[in-house]
Amino acid sequence: MLKGKVNSEVTDVLYGANLFALIKKDGGIRPIAVGSTYRRLAAKSCCKAVSDKLSAYFQPIQLGFGSRCGCEATVHALRSFISKKEGEVVLKVDVRNAFNSVDRGALLTQVREKTPELYNFVWQCYSTRSKLLFKNNLLFSSVGCQQGDPLGPALFSLAIHPVLEAMTSWKTACPNADLPIIRHSQHQWDEPLCRLVRDNLIETSTSTTERARLLAAASWESGSWLQALPSKNLGTLLSTNTLRFSLCLRLGVACVAPHQCQCGTSVSRFGLHGLSCSRSVGRLSRHASLNDILRRALVTAGAPAVLEPPGLARDDGKRPDGMTLVPWKMGRPLVWDATCVDTLAASHLPGTSNRAGAAANSAEHLKRRKYAAIDSSFMFEPFGVETLGPWGSGAHSIFKELAKRLVDATGDKKAGTYLAQRIGIAVQRGNAASLLGTLPQGTDLEPIFYL
Repeated sequence: MLKGKVNSEVTDVLYGANLFALIKKDGGIRPIAVGSTYRRLAAKSCCKAVSDKLSAYFQPIQLGFGSRCGCEATVHALRSFISKKEGEVVLKVDVRNAFNSVDRGALLTQVREKTPELYNFVWQCYSTRSKLLFKNNLLFSSVGCQQGDPLGPALFSLAIHPVLEAMTSWKTACPNADLPIIRHSQHQWDEPLCRLVRDNLIETSTSTTERARLLAAASWESGSWLQALPSKNLGTLLSTNTLRFSLCLRLGVACVAPHQCQCGTSVSRFGLHGLSCSRSVGRLSRHASLNDILRRALVTAGAPAVLEPPGLARDDGKRPDGMTLVPWKMGRPLVWDATCVDTLAASHLPGTSNRAGAAANSAEHLKRRKYAAIDSSFMFEPFGVETLGPWGSGAHSIFKELAKRLVDATGDKKAGTYLAQRIGIAVQRGNAASLLGTLPQGTDLEPIFYL
């Protein structure tokens, strides 16, 4: 039997069991399976053989198998914990029908890895559905281990131990984080760990450029374009070159071979000069795309808008980028002016290396000063973004209200997400055009690219 070589003609009888229904205190039923004497003797022999081994493996997380006086040890540990006031809450969990709910595939996998000497026997017991007889009724069991099997506690503990270890390891890695409310949400388990890795990378960064890049990448809006569905019909498909440059800028890796910009400045292998070059060819297209996206979104949200509205020019003849034709808030039309500044420009690094969005906020402040003379009957709000993705406070303010109205107008709860994605894509396309603009005219691209 221990070798798993019992004739298949008798396994149904040998590894099946008679069921007895015991009434629980709460009125429920506990099905107890009483198997054949030979199977129980073999199972007891297995328990004796692996008791010390599994005890060392389970402790101190589990005391249900192989631990002498395990219940007493648990009670005394709990009393000591409460008396020392080491915590505020003690949670007792009773999993309903636990033994009968364990996945047999996971159970067999753990037996094979941790106690291979038992695998052949356990495999023959649980690899196929078990026949259980209750009075004159034949039942089939394909999940869990039998309550009444002497090896049952060991098998159950083996099956759930990886989960308990993972929770313990997670809590050790994230001591200040609460356990996820939605336990089946992978995002809620991963987010605290990702936050720890991010904070460690930022704290150990060796340069202001690296720190500014990491802080920018940590802002939610900087990664919105990564979530967009790449579709030609929707206009969200990035070209190969654009995607190549976008990933290199986000990861901080080399993207081009060192060369000389058309303005005469040397360009490093990271290609960052193109983002702030005075002759950058991507600035105009990026600026136009941002304003077109905002205007279209406003129209969809029920607020018709025009670009470069007449009658709002400053003394130097410059006009804001756009204005709604109907009141936006408090009975006043919205007037906006978009700008995109370089996160890694030398003049912005002192701010962006300490706080994400610092360059965008600074640019928005300058915009407010420039258009301070606009009549108070209009509500002016700058829309500042950075080349690596972060937005300024004005951009967040417009986006929050606009996203809410888009959801109301379209009935699509993801309408705001789609808007953020389009803004991110427009910024990435402008970045790629700016980097490509540093190449001498007629240059073959293949020798220039690293990726």
